[in-house]
Amino acid sequence: MDRPRPHRRQSICAPVLRLLVAAPVLCLVGCQNNQQAHRDIYLRELRLQEDEIYRLEDCIQEYQGLIRQYRAEMHELRQQAGEPDAAPRPAPGAPRSLLDGPAQEDDFGLRPLDPPAEEDEVPEIDVPAIDLGEPAAAPPIDPPPIDPPPLDNGPTAPAPRGTAPESAPPIDIPPLDIPAAEPTAPAEPGSRYGPAEELPPLGQLGETPPFAPTHDGPSLPAEPLGSLAVESYAGPALETGEPTLVALIRPRTLLGQPAPFTGQASLMLIDPTNGADGEKLARWDFSSAEVAASWRPDAAEPVLDLAVVLPGGVPQDRELELWVRLVNQPHDQKVLEQSLLVLGRLASIDEALLADAPAPDALDEAAIAGNEPAPTAGDWRASSRSSVAQTGAGADSGWRQSDHAPEPNKIRLATHEAAPLPAPPAPKAASPQGGPMEWSPTR
Repeated sequence: MDRPRPHRRQSICAPVLRLLVAAPVLCLVGCQNNQQAHRDIYLRELRLQEDEIYRLEDCIQEYQGLIRQYRAEMHELRQQAGEPDAAPRPAPGAPRSLLDGPAQEDDFGLRPLDPPAEEDEVPEIDVPAIDLGEPAAAPPIDPPPIDPPPLDNGPTAPAPRGTAPESAPPIDIPPLDIPAAEPTAPAEPGSRYGPAEELPPLGQLGETPPFAPTHDGPSLPAEPLGSLAVESYAGPALETGEPTLVALIRPRTLLGQPAPFTGQASLMLIDPTNGADGEKLARWDFSSAEVAASWRPDAAEPVLDLAVVLPGGVPQDRELELWVRLVNQPHDQKVLEQSLLVLGRLASIDEALLADAPAPDALDEAAIAGNEPAPTAGDWRASSRSSVAQTGAGADSGWRQSDHAPEPNKIRLATHEAAPLPAPPAPKAASPQGGPMEWSPTR
């Protein structure tokens, strides 16, 4: 048999010996890492507790300062009132950290409480004896009878079925003295109520009620505006050839219903192709009185008609922005609306009025029923667009010059047809050319 070789035995035992030697080293390193982690946790907790102790020491010092301040105030008040001051208390020592050791009794200016003062003994008062005499005897009270009182008549037998009950004795009622009614006079004409015999039958009553209901409470506030519907049309040119623009504005509520409006209005024409915010070409402002005079009376819903004169140099073949701003006075609300338009491609306002105007037969019937001449298309602003030119404080029209007008003192008027009706109020003076715009669509 072959004997094992010594070098082969050594090659097998060497890895085992290395493993046995490395195992205690690895265990020792792992234990040291675990101890180091616990040590870090303890140190961190200790620092947190130390920070909290320092914070509490600062609070104690602050409260001690407040106590000293209040004691000084009390001392001054007692001196002013002339009262004897209490015994001074020992001043606290230097501030000391709580980590140095246990606190002594006098470290924070504390002293034992004084014993309570002895109460003065109140002398007893001798109460004189008063002879009230003997009490009076109460009168005897008879006890109530225990037995019920005897009945006069014994119980009666029930009446047989079918027997009529006895009638009650008659009661004498004295007659009432009612005064005779005086004859009523017939109702006066125009009175609210009248005798029922004089009223006509129900079928012959008119559509109007006999009286109108009255509202005692306050009226509901107007609903705030939600949006605007803007339509732009080309108006008739002036005698000098300047183009005009008519903007029809329909205010809407938040639910999209037609809404009335009371306040100021402004129009602004902007060229969006020039600059980041666009170039402001013209602006027209309307006061509250001018807005109130610009409502179309022939429209089925509230329509605001604002007519303006375009300044010279406004591009006619490029898309522009027309901004409309309404400032609602009851709600202090500003509503902005933008519409795109090309001035050279706008429909005529006369064509729009003819399209919206009623049929001629209906106009004739309305004129015959009301004994008034039938209105014609375009007659709704004829009074404010006469073919005259005035200066100074003369009559004005609905056309508004912009702030780029070449002649600010001269008011140019356009016309549909002349009519001798009162003109709307005079407009405000236009700002000079290149003047600042007070409002912007971006704000």
